[in-house]
Amino acid sequence: MESVSAAVRVCLPIYIMIAVGYAANRGGIVSRSTLKELNAGVFRIFLPLLLFENMYTSRMDVTNIKVLLFAVASVVFIFLICYVMVSHVIGSRSRAATIIQGMYRSNFALLGIALTETLYGSGETEITGMLVAVIIPLYNVLAVILFESTCQYRKADIGKIVKGIIKNPLILWTCIGLVFNLLHISIPVAVNSAVVSLGQVATPLALFVLGGNFEAAKAIRNRKPLIAVSMTRLIIVPVLCTAISVALGFRGKSLYALFLMYATPTAVASYAMASSMGGEEELAGEIVLVTTAVSMVSIGLGVYVLTVLQFI
Repeated sequence: MESVSAAVRVCLPIYIMIAVGYAANRGGIVSRSTLKELNAGVFRIFLPLLLFENMYTSRMDVTNIKVLLFAVASVVFIFLICYVMVSHVIGSRSRAATIIQGMYRSNFALLGIALTETLYGSGETEITGMLVAVIIPLYNVLAVILFESTCQYRKADIGKIVKGIIKNPLILWTCIGLVFNLLHISIPVAVNSAVVSLGQVATPLALFVLGGNFEAAKAIRNRKPLIAVSMTRLIIVPVLCTAISVALGFRGKSLYALFLMYATPTAVASYAMASSMGGEEELAGEIVLVTTAVSMVSIGLGVYVLTVLQFI
């Protein structure tokens, strides 16, 4: 029960922020055009600064190279499997890209550290933090490749894809943060304080915009892809990948970090990415909402099983 309670404590504030956005739009406080402008701000300003700060302050521990390599390989494998399967079933390219992103891209950055702290304590998040620093940029690179190659009604242009990766603000500022980290470049306290404050706006504002754009009628019409994404994101991926992780000998905090990477719901950032790069933003938002709701139960059950089996 403690595991389920912890998942609820982390996920419930997300739904409160979404509900506020929904109420603000329905109450006429913010219009759809305003929400669109706010979403652009999330994608081009606030989220890039959040990723920069995360990378800038991350501790890269080479002793955990095994778990890191496995995490990267598994994410790429999940992406490729989802890409092949969905692309052959879904005719609409923008819809296919949105569904694929919903399946492979987890909300690890937002929930990973919080859930690790809940189970192990605030001083025991090194492995999770290291994975976040590497996996989140990988998610973004794969997303750019996905939308640039899929949401174009012409043959994929490798040069355009590379250009899209380089120009993408999420990837660009993550790379800048990595350079500052590796070269030990110090940022003035006042500047860093401003970056931190602006980065903290990203998640609540993204959730606010997500709630403002939500339409229940469209969610009902999209129930089939929503069920498919939820099953893949919250059951198939975590069960199979966590089982492989156990078979490879990962235990304790390493296994828990991997489990959270696989089991957390679809990333909030996927909505901003889909909206900005030609995906179906309504479907992307619904995927975040549904997977987040279901994850409060699925994560709790997963942690319970791993605890009973004494793997974590």
